[in-house]
Amino acid sequence: MDRREYLVTIAMGGLAGLAGCPSGSQDGGTKQPDSDDTSEPGSRPTSTPTVTASPTSTAQPTETVRPGSLDAGNTYETVENIALTVERVQARRSIANADRRVDAGTDRAFVVAHVTVANEGDGAATLPNYDTFALLSGSDQYEAVVPEVSTGDYGVEQPIEGVIEPGELYERVEDAHPGVDASGWILFEVPRSVAQVEIAWAEPSYLERTESVTWATSVDMETLPALAVSDVKIEPTPTRLATETTVTVTVENTGGSKGTFQTRWTVNLPTGAERADTLSVDVPGNKTETWSMTVKPAAVGNLDVSLPETGKNASVTVKPARLSWDETLQIPEGLLMTAGNIQVAERIETDQSQDNQFVDAKTPSEDQVFLLVDLSIENPVDEGLPTPRPDEAILTGNGSEWTATQPVQFGREIADPVSGTQYRSHGTVAAGESASGWLIYEVPQDVETDELTLEVEWSESFGETTYRAIWGN
Repeated sequence: MDRREYLVTIAMGGLAGLAGCPSGSQDGGTKQPDSDDTSEPGSRPTSTPTVTASPTSTAQPTETVRPGSLDAGNTYETVENIALTVERVQARRSIANADRRVDAGTDRAFVVAHVTVANEGDGAATLPNYDTFALLSGSDQYEAVVPEVSTGDYGVEQPIEGVIEPGELYERVEDAHPGVDASGWILFEVPRSVAQVEIAWAEPSYLERTESVTWATSVDMETLPALAVSDVKIEPTPTRLATETTVTVTVENTGGSKGTFQTRWTVNLPTGAERADTLSVDVPGNKTETWSMTVKPAAVGNLDVSLPETGKNASVTVKPARLSWDETLQIPEGLLMTAGNIQVAERIETDQSQDNQFVDAKTPSEDQVFLLVDLSIENPVDEGLPTPRPDEAILTGNGSEWTATQPVQFGREIADPVSGTQYRSHGTVAAGESASGWLIYEVPQDVETDELTLEVEWSESFGETTYRAIWGN
C-alpha cells in the first residue's frame, strides 16, 4: 500500500501494537479493553512500561484530512488548528531519572522525540494524547512507551536524563485555551537495526474523522554503546571453605561510545545465605572492562552466581579447607579450629584415682600404638556454634582410615605422654567457650606419620549446613 493509505489505516486502528514490537506481532497481541470499560481511549499514559493501545473502531472513516509527510523539525497544523512539532529525534541506550535507570533490552534501543503541541485556534481544545503518536520503520510500527523510571503521576513529573536535554514526558492538556501548548518527550523502544524512522501522529479511532501526519528522520545506532556480559567466572579453582574467592564479571562494549552497564546480581552461598546488589561498570567503546567481588565461603557445597537480567551465571562446588598441621581454620563468622601436635605412644596414663591408690594406664591392641592429635576449638562469636563429634574426625594414611577411640575414662585427665583431656564434644560450643582436647587413635606400629591426614566434617542441626576441613603435610 502507499504511504497515504498506510497512514489512514493507522488512524482507523489507533496507534496499535505492543510497545517495541511490530503491530500484529505473533509474540503478543494488542490488549483490548474489557467490554464494560467506558473510559475514553488514549486519555493518559500509564506508569507501566507499555502503553495500552486504543480500542479499534469498526466505523468507516468518513473523511481523510490532509495526510502528509514532513521532515523532523517542521510543524503540522490540523484542521482543528492544533499545531504539532516533532524534533530532536535521537537514539539512546538508557533512560534515567534521579532514582532509577532503565536500559533498553538486548539488541534494542530507545528512540526519543521531543513533541510540542499548541492550540492555534480561537476556542478551547483538548490536545492530542501521548499514545496517539507512534514510530514507523519500514512496514513496522512501534507504540509509545512510558519507561519504568517514571514514578510520578502518569510518569510526567520525573526528569528524563540520558537525552540531549533533560525534561519531562509529554502530557496532553485538556480544554487548552488559545495559545496554550504542551511539550515533552515521547519514547519508543525499537530494534537496534532501525535507521530510517518516521514519527507518526493520527487522530484516535473513535473519531469519525481521520487525520494523520508523519515526520521523517534518521537515527544513528552505530554510536550507541552496545553492552553485554561476555563472561562470569569464580576463582580460584578449586574453591575451598573459608578461602577468599573472587567473582569476576566481564562486560564487553561493541558499540561506538562509552556506556555504563548496570545489572542485578545474586550470590547463593553454601550456608543458604544470599547476597544481592547491583553492579555498575563504565566501558569505553569497543573495549571490555571487569567488575569483581570477593566472598569467603563459610561452608562446603554449591556457590552460585547469577545475573538474572542477562541470563549469565556461574557455579562451583566449595571443597574442604586444606591446612597444614597446626594451622588454624577460621570460618567466617564462625569457629576457630586447629589440629596438630601429633604424638605417638605405646601407653596412655591418666591421673591418679581420688584416693591416690593407683595410676590408670591404657595400652593399645597388639601391634598397635596410640596416636594423639590435639584438636583446639574456640567460639569467638556471640552465639552457640556446632562442633564435630570425636567420630567425625577421621584419620587416614597408608590407604587406611581410623576413627577416634575413647580409652580415657570420663572425668579423668591424661597425665602421660601428654597432659590435658580427651576430646569430647556434644555437638555445640557456647558463645565465648572452647571445646578442645586430644583425639586418640589406635594405628599400626609402622604407620608413617608424614603421610597422615585428618579430615573433620560436621554440620548444623538437620545437616542443612556442612563444614569440612583437612589437615596434613
